[in-house]
Amino acid sequence: IAPAEGDDTSAPNAVTASRLNRIVCVSSANVGYSEAAKDREMLPSALEYEAIVEEGNGTNEFALTLKITLEYESAFPKEGMVVWLKKHQQLICDETEAELMLVETVFQDYVHGRWVTITTDVRYAEEAEAMVQAVITTDSGQTAGRVKTEGSMEDAKLGPVGERGRIVLTYRCSQLYSYAE
Repeated sequence: IAPAEGDDTSAPNAVTASRLNRIVCVSSANVGYSEAAKDREMLPSALEYEAIVEEGNGTNEFALTLKITLEYESAFPKEGMVVWLKKHQQLICDETEAELMLVETVFQDYVHGRWVTITTDVRYAEEAEAMVQAVITTDSGQTAGRVKTEGSMEDAKLGPVGERGRIVLTYRCSQLYSYAE
């Protein structure tokens, strides 16, 4: 709708799409099992967002910490499950440099009625990939996870897990779009 004569087009009365702060989780996962056929392009069985808006570096500036929890439930709980997740990186809005930067990744396995955090921390991509592959392809009784970023795509792998597994991604955006009242 075009503004008419006398309409107030100042913020917050007329927010344009480029100024709108928004969060969208665009992801796709393939799930493999120890015996059953692989499931392709699975959606998470649960998706949770936790957003915390904080004061930014300057006057009337705001920042965002965003935690996205993607949970996957096995169709075959008696088998080991491996999750390969691909997620697009995103901007919060088009007007400012509002990129969501991945600052922390946590992997979890649901064991005996509670979530267990996988605590492995390997900083070199080649070593992390080799370690995850070794855990996934052997019957070690362990679980591993890794995440890497290539271009605008985040690629995470978790497994093997039992009946459920979680990938928790925490992002930081140092500058949200805001206006002074």
